[in-house]
Amino acid sequence: MTSYADQWAFLAPIRKLNRPEIEEIVEAAEAAGRIVGVRMAPDDEDVAPWKISPSRRSLEPPITGPLPHKIEIVLSNEVCIPKEDLPPALRNRLIRLAAFQNPEFYRAQAMRLPTYEKPC
Repeated sequence: MTSYADQWAFLAPIRKLNRPEIEEIVEAAEAAGRIVGVRMAPDDEDVAPWKISPSRRSLEPPITGPLPHKIEIVLSNEVCIPKEDLPPALRNRLIRLAAFQNPEFYRAQAMRLPTYEKPC
């Protein structure tokens, strides 16, 4: 475990970025389609989260490397995909694809209420 002094020693030579530098980095990442995120859920509770268009503006780059020819998916009260045979890039893409935000979590968080046992 590292001490606070070690952490500060590591951070000390790193210079701060100014706002234009940060905006340039973000614009370059956005243009390359490298920003990952999930759109905030709308306040309208009648809209199902899976019907909302994705927050990503551009297409994700294709997954490189060997992919399985066949994936067994079990549909029950959940969609189950065995992850042992999946390459990490495909596994991460599937996890991000299946993620949507819980409006209750963000409402509670905004009002500084407990978020314990409320999945985000």
